Amino acid sequence: MIRQLAVSAANTGVPPASNDVSNYVPIVGSKATELHDTWKRLTDAGTSALNILLWVAGLVLVISFIQHATRYITSGGDASKANTARQGLINSAIGLVFITLTFIITRAVVGIAQ
Repeated sequence: MIRQLAVSAANTGVPPASNDVSNYVPIVGSKATELHDTWKRLTDAGTSALNILLWVAGLVLVISFIQHATRYITSGGDASKANTARQGLINSAIGLVFITLTFIITRAVVGIAQ
């Protein structure tokens, strides 16, 4: 059983768990290129999906900000309406910070991964 695991690990390019690497066969040639291409496609798809989600979230944030700003302006001196609108503006600003940080972190991670 242990010998079988070492042989199967050697066939897949994964080193065995022990320090004995005599059966280790590194991934070379077309296998390495295929794995690299698959990884690149996965990271590109994930990055694209996350970018779309961030743009949609940004659009929702802008709409929310405009809506709460309009409510604040038109509160007409009513303190409860003004406070509700002010809280919405604060939440929109916090959302902007989170979306911006997510965008920056995503770009950094993707840049490192490639």
